[in-house]
Amino acid sequence: MRRVQEDGVPVGNNTGSLDDKEELTYRKEYDCDRCKLTLVGELKHENSDSLYRFAMEIFESGSNDLVIDFRKLEYIDTAGLQSLVRVYKHVVKNEDLSFIVITREGELMDILRTCRFDKFINITLDPAAADGDWTGNSG
Repeated sequence: MRRVQEDGVPVGNNTGSLDDKEELTYRKEYDCDRCKLTLVGELKHENSDSLYRFAMEIFESGSNDLVIDFRKLEYIDTAGLQSLVRVYKHVVKNEDLSFIVITREGELMDILRTCRFDKFINITLDPAAADGDWTGNSG
């Protein structure tokens, strides 16, 4: 059974004001114990804790497998990258959890490669890869 939760809520700075450059929207799609989190816009200092917060909400809801879709993310800064590392550290400490990042070729993937995130985080350019067993649990 598939249920979709369309949040699409802008996440901005702490003052509550948003402009186009501070906007981050998201969509959560649940499928059994798996959830796909799509981020749209810019993940930066003003909203960087959102990625970690969304991931924790998803795991606390009972989902064990998280697909983070960065294909519509236009920008990420070091604070956004730190939030991704926080998700990774949480998953590593909890062996029943797993996650994968889907992205596209371009500046974002270049940043992830330069920071060597692709050496310790499961990152793919193929969105269909998230449909298979990417958890490392074969069988």
